[in-house]
Amino acid sequence: MTTNGVVKIEKIVYPGRSLARVDGKVVFTDEGLPGEEVELEIIREKKDYAEAVTRRVLTSSPHRAEPRCAHYKACSPYQYIEYDFQLEIKKAQVLEALSRALKTDLPELDMRPSPRQWGYRNKIDLKILREGNSPFPAYAVPGHNDRFIKIERCHLASERTWSLIAAFMDIAGKKKFKDINGVMVREDADSGQMLLVLYSDKKAPTDEIAAALEPLEREFPLKGAVISSRRKRGRYKTLLGEDYITHELGGLKFRVGPLSFFQVNVPAFRLLTRDMENALDLKGSGALADLYCGVGTLGILFSSKVSRVAGVEYSGENIPFLEKNLEINGISNFSVYEGDCDQWISRALKEGPGTLVLDPPRKGISGHILKNILRHPPGSIAYISCNPATFARDLAGLAERYEIKRLFAYDFFPQTPHIETLAVLGKR
Repeated sequence: MTTNGVVKIEKIVYPGRSLARVDGKVVFTDEGLPGEEVELEIIREKKDYAEAVTRRVLTSSPHRAEPRCAHYKACSPYQYIEYDFQLEIKKAQVLEALSRALKTDLPELDMRPSPRQWGYRNKIDLKILREGNSPFPAYAVPGHNDRFIKIERCHLASERTWSLIAAFMDIAGKKKFKDINGVMVREDADSGQMLLVLYSDKKAPTDEIAAALEPLEREFPLKGAVISSRRKRGRYKTLLGEDYITHELGGLKFRVGPLSFFQVNVPAFRLLTRDMENALDLKGSGALADLYCGVGTLGILFSSKVSRVAGVEYSGENIPFLEKNLEINGISNFSVYEGDCDQWISRALKEGPGTLVLDPPRKGISGHILKNILRHPPGSIAYISCNPATFARDLAGLAERYEIKRLFAYDFFPQTPHIETLAVLGKR
């Protein structure tokens, strides 16, 4: 196969790769819209396909847009695509994955656009590099953990978040910050609360750093600041203020810690919770099991509609905030099972929940969990996924006892290839 050539892009496949053919062989490249002719360079040959980078666009699609971020391939590689066409691409990718795995008629897929296309992220995490004594924020170059690109401004985060990052960079050149190698900001857009997380893999002078951060506390609605190490995951020290911010959903309050999992696009997440509530038949006499429950968001939101909730969560970074969220919202019918879902699935299902909520990581549910669900099937399942491939695989496994009643896709991550999906299943 030639190393350079002009090709026509056929389609964009998950997760965001543009597909073309060279001498009959499939080639995946990093940019290109269907129908465009591009000049590409082959960088890696595989047995069944090749990988390439797009060097030049020769004929431009009417769906091509001007990226806002100079570094867009590192943070949001769909920025070059008009937003409505991004939604079309994502919907087609979900349907293709499901059709290939299930080989049966599917209900209509409801595609929910994001209420915000820019500035939607409530969390942004950056590497800090230095040119001499001058620090600057950076993202990793796609496909490389040891190469980075300087960031001037990322439009996926709010103006206020970026202003805080810029203000921190102004003081981060001081000697006391020399071992700080990363920064994260969490923000609640409704209240304005912000949490600053600094990363260091060495013993940093925390008292001096805390004193240096005090001007930021006066300038921004900073709820607090902490310092952590990426090597010692889950451990952190509070530098000033509190170690959390609070999001509000459905009239309830959810504390989120510096390292907790929480959806980054809260307005889009509200759409999902509304769809779940409308599609599920939640009766007050029934019970709900919430696997991978994080800080308890879904189980707490639906706790008033069921007799009891069993929430399973393995992450030590989430558990303290899950327990606090139960306390501050006065939830008394929620039992916490700390540990891996594989460990607790049998007990959770033997208690006879009418509804099972699944929100697993990208790898989906294990074969052990699938077998237990099929052995003790709840009346309905709400399955949330961030990976169309494992979503389709797991729905195919559940098809033995369940049929899909409602199907949704959500654009939690505009300008990126990522897709969030929800299937509501009913027992056959």
